[in-house]
Amino acid sequence: MFKAKQMDDAMKVLDRMRVSEVPPNAVSFNTLIHWFCELKRMDDVTKMLDRTRDVEICPDAVSFNTLIRDLCESKRANDATMMLDRTCNSKVRSKTVSFTTG
Repeated sequence: MFKAKQMDDAMKVLDRMRVSEVPPNAVSFNTLIHWFCELKRMDDVTKMLDRTRDVEICPDAVSFNTLIRDLCESKRANDATMMLDRTCNSKVRSKTVSFTTG
C-alpha cells in the first residue's frame, strides 16, 4: 500500500511538471510506467502510455519493452501481442529484447 501511495504522489508531481518550467520527458514517463508495472497496475500503465501522446512525448523502446515484458509476466498475452504490434507500427525501432521478452 505504501508504494501505491507513492505512485499517486508521483502522478501529482507529473501533473505539476506539466504546468511548470520543467516539463516531463520520456524518462519521467518510463519511470512511472516501470513502477506501475511493478505494482501490477496495468490499467494505469496503459493510461500512462496514452498520456505520453497528450504531452507529445513519443514512447521509446524502453517504454514498449517494459510494457511487453510486464504484460507477459501478468499473463496478459493478448495485451502483450497488441503492444508488440503497436511497437512495430510506431516509429520506435524495436530491439531484440522486444522479441525475446516473456
